[in-house]
Amino acid sequence: MFFKSKQEKIKIKAQTLIADTERTLNEIMQSGEGTDKMLARLGISRQQALEAVLADDENRILS
Repeated sequence: MFFKSKQEKIKIKAQTLIADTERTLNEIMQSGEGTDKMLARLGISRQQALEAVLADDENRILS
């Protein structure tokens, strides 16, 4: 039986995440949905979106 190392599993998960993110972003761009409409559909405010982005950026800088 073939077992994958932890690094190989992480690499596969990262590749899947990247592909899924790219596909989703392409779908959003092609839909022509504006930011206000997208935020309303997601049920979040501009401030909440900004805070999420800033928190993610801060975590990258600290790690």
